[in-house]
Amino acid sequence: MAKLGVCVEPIALLRDRGRIADADPVLAAVWADLGGADLIVCPLRESLHPLTDKDVKLIRTMVKLPVELQFYPSDTLVGFAPTVSPEWITLVPVRPSDNPETPRPEGSGTVEDVGKAVRELKSSDRRVGLRIEPEIGQVKAAASMGVDYVKFRMGRLTEARSLSERAEALESAASLILAAGKMGLSVALEGDVDYHNAAEVAGLGRIHHVAVGGAIAGRALAVGMEQAVRDMAGLIH
Repeated sequence: MAKLGVCVEPIALLRDRGRIADADPVLAAVWADLGGADLIVCPLRESLHPLTDKDVKLIRTMVKLPVELQFYPSDTLVGFAPTVSPEWITLVPVRPSDNPETPRPEGSGTVEDVGKAVRELKSSDRRVGLRIEPEIGQVKAAASMGVDYVKFRMGRLTEARSLSERAEALESAASLILAAGKMGLSVALEGDVDYHNAAEVAGLGRIHHVAVGGAIAGRALAVGMEQAVRDMAGLIH
């Protein structure tokens, strides 16, 4: 059974861009816990905005769920991560813009840089993974770095414009999940997972967790964070 990871970055983004002080990612994490989340996902940027180091530390204090940090392996973030003792760390090889609304990458880490970060961050009680596109070459490269898991972006599924493209995307993802497992890698999924496709995505194979952010934040505007998480957990679990 797949687990549900709730990403709280959309709440932090609403706080920063919308200047809404009550949009608190820490309280969102607390409500997510009450709603049946299995872990809290915290994407970090080098500027430590919109999610801040204070947010992450408070989440660790107030929520007993496992925490996954996700970031580009800069010296600053590689140094910060162990201070909050996350159970999961997902490295992102492509440096994102410090503005979450600007998806254009600003540079990529070398294989050596990423591999070095993996070695520095791995420990007996922490799993380190790599966010990659769902391609067999990238799965093999990740395995060669000694990561514990890979995290696939599911954008291809939601971008499918026909039933045949959708079926192909699902079949490809299922095959890659199986291949990753044979290489000794756990698998997590993220990206455009919503209430319409969550159950289908979670049923693709042996998946540790599915990370969902925007869809939950959107539904929370109508039903509240706890219920929005509970609805998603019912689909993922």
